[in-house]
Order: sequence, then structure tokens, then C-alpha cells
Amino acid sequence: MNEALKGRPAAWIAPSYKYLLPNWRSVSDVLRPVITSKSEEEKHIEIQGGGQIDFWSADGAAMPGEGRNYGMVVIDEAAMLGADLERIWTRSLRPTLTDLMGGSFFLSTSKAASSYFSTLFGYGQGEREDWKSWQLGTADNPLISPEEIESARCDMSAAAFAQEYLGDAVSFSGAVFTNLEKAILDESISDVYEGWHPWSPSSTYTLEFFIGADWAGAGRRATGDFTAFIVLASDGTVCAIERFKADFSLQRTRLQGLVSRFRPAAIIAEQNGIGAPQISELRKSGLQVQSFNTTNSTKHAAVEALALGFEEGKIKIPNLENQTELLAELMAFEAIPLPNGLTRFAAASGGHDDLVIAMMLAWQAANRPMGGGWRTE
Repeated sequence: MNEALKGRPAAWIAPSYKYLLPNWRSVSDVLRPVITSKSEEEKHIEIQGGGQIDFWSADGAAMPGEGRNYGMVVIDEAAMLGADLERIWTRSLRPTLTDLMGGSFFLSTSKAASSYFSTLFGYGQGEREDWKSWQLGTADNPLISPEEIESARCDMSAAAFAQEYLGDAVSFSGAVFTNLEKAILDESISDVYEGWHPWSPSSTYTLEFFIGADWAGAGRRATGDFTAFIVLASDGTVCAIERFKADFSLQRTRLQGLVSRFRPAAIIAEQNGIGAPQISELRKSGLQVQSFNTTNSTKHAAVEALALGFEEGKIKIPNLENQTELLAELMAFEAIPLPNGLTRFAAASGGHDDLVIAMMLAWQAANRPMGGGWRTE
């Protein structure tokens, strides 16, 4: 930290004074040998070499650091800021780094409720070259006993342990979809859900599969949406979760791969915008795809049906690739009141809902609702 702060002012941001005061005191103690002056009232430290550290709380409508120039910003417990994280970062903190070409650290337990924190983490996983992100579990800390970690595992649900000790963004309940913890399966998916199996007298399961598809624009823009496919079995088990960015042709190819693997009884894809030509091309190739026309009313009905499925415990999500991403989107999905008295369902600001839409469409296909916005021609 000393090298980063040498001759450059820095800021430490915490979500509230509850978190600010311990950081203020601990950092002050560490730097005590090199502190030249400090102000308890203004939460400001000056150190040898000209470095300065300001401590801010991000409570309420505060815009910490606005108008300042910093070489480094550290945001502690960033996910706890929820939707305020995007506002504070884009409208206040990011501009403070421009003059000195500074950098920033976002430190936090990865709570799925903070969709923007998940977005920033995604930047560092290859979506943007100027960002890097790391995920470390409690066991990576050599000062914490492995026995204590295992003891905690015995005391907690798998979902809670994954969030607090493994660093996973696990969802428990959201504004729209509740009872999510009951849907989470800790074990990997059973072989009977890995793909289509021909019926035989010895078959234990007689399953049908259904696919929901949500398209995205071609390309791999860091801020763009994802193409998302969900495969759902007739007993409510999620069998595959695909989330990626690719050109239109590859999107269709990957869907056809799922069709070959699961031989679904029905496929429903959103037809709005770029969806219509995608569905048309798939039908030309012989794939039977039902189209879903998303309006406020049809989306409202489909979201409510999916929400009821979670509430009644009919949906199970095994330990699959992209399980965390699906749960994070479900957790952050919002119901936003409109001035005309209606409700708009969408991802939280800065987040994604591509997997939610694909899941919604797969649930529609599995429950065979006639009408409701979707058709076969």
C-alpha cells in the first residue's frame, strides 16, 4: 500500500460507518510509524512522502469523494452497497481517478444481490482487458484453521457455506423469485438428466426435456447481453445452463447441439428483435421452434408462472456449470412499478436477465400453456 500511495492521494470507501470505523482504526494503526498528521473528525491521514488517505462512508445518497482526485480507491464490502454501487462508482468515484490515472479495488463477499458487483467481477474474468478479478475462499487464508472451516461447514447449509466460505455468489431469495434455497441441489446432476434416453421396460424414469432460448446480438461486447439456453426436464430439474456471447450462426449451432443431446419435446425462443430471423433460420433447417412474443402482459404472466414454480418447490437446480450465474440473475430480478399502475419485470440496473428469460421460456414449454404469447408458426 505504501508504494501505491507514494505521493498520491487515496480513498477508502465503506458501505456505512459500521464498517468505516474499524478500517479507519486498523489502517491508522498499520501506518502509525509513517503518519505525519491525521484528523479523526475528517477521517483523513497524511503520510511521509506526500501520500494522503481519505475515509468515506457510502451511506444513503452520499457521493463519496466527489470532486476529489485520487490515485487509488478501495471499496470495502462492495456488494453490500447493492444497487448503489453502480451509482457511486459511475457518478462519483470513477471520475476521481482520471487526473492521476488511478486504479481501484472492490473487496467483498460475493453476494448475488449486488448484480453490479457481479458485473464488475465479470469484467475481470476476460470481458475487459483493463480489469482483473480474483475469487478466494476462506481456506486460502493460512491464518485460519482448516478444522474451523470444516466445523462451520457442518453448521451451515451448503448454499450459505458456499457464499461465506467459498466466495460464491449464492442466492437465497429475491424480490420476485422466492424459496430459491430449496431449489438448490448440492450434488452434481444425475446421469438420467444428461441427455435423452430411449424408453425400455427397465427404465426408472420417463422424462421429457424442454428448452428455453433467449437471443443476444452478435459479437462479444463487454457490456452486451448474453445468449442463454436452459434445458428443463419434465420433473422440474434444470439439466443444462448455457450462457455465452457469439455470432448468430454459432448461437444456432449451439442450440442444435442441445437439441441433438436432449431431443426436446418443445423449444420456445423469444421472437422479439433479432429473435425472429434466428427462429426463421432454425425452421429452415428443420428444427421445430415455437416463438414467444414478449410484451408486458405476456412477460408478466410467464414470470408469475415461474415464480409460482419456485414458491411451490417444483424446480431443482443441480450443481451445473453456470448455476451461480442463474441464481444470481434470479435473485436480482426486479418488479418495477410503472406510472400507469402496471409492473415491469427486469434485471436490476447494470445486471443481466438473459438466463431468467431462458428459464421462464423453458418453464412455459414444460407446462404447455396454450396461447399466452407463443405460437408454432
